[in-house]
Amino acid sequence: DFLEKTLEDIVHENRNIIHKRGLCPYKPVTYRQVKLPSGKKIDILSFEIINGILYFDVYELKRDVINIDAVCQGYNYISEIKAAVSGSFTQIMPSLVMVGKRYDGISILDSVSFPVRVYTYDYQNGWYLVF
Repeated sequence: DFLEKTLEDIVHENRNIIHKRGLCPYKPVTYRQVKLPSGKKIDILSFEIINGILYFDVYELKRDVINIDAVCQGYNYISEIKAAVSGSFTQIMPSLVMVGKRYDGISILDSVSFPVRVYTYDYQNGWYLVF
């Protein structure tokens, strides 16, 4: 059975191959299942710090559709991280990476103040992922 955890494993373990197919690359430091102070968990978080600026990507993975709830979930993760590290960096530069089987073309993406990248995939024969 294909679970969200399966997608997380595939994306993380094959990140170099998937990057060559167009998925944005991870930052140098990457963690899976990052637990936030609220208790919520980010699927994948990658970041780097350059000259006092924190650059980070929140990867929100959905085994099916990327809908408004998924986008709000990712947005809330970014807001919580920014609040937690506020004052620790000269600038905070987040981005949201959404991966799902389908994308509902959500207009809210036009109004967020950080980059959002959306990728869709096809999972076939129990092992094959195409971006």
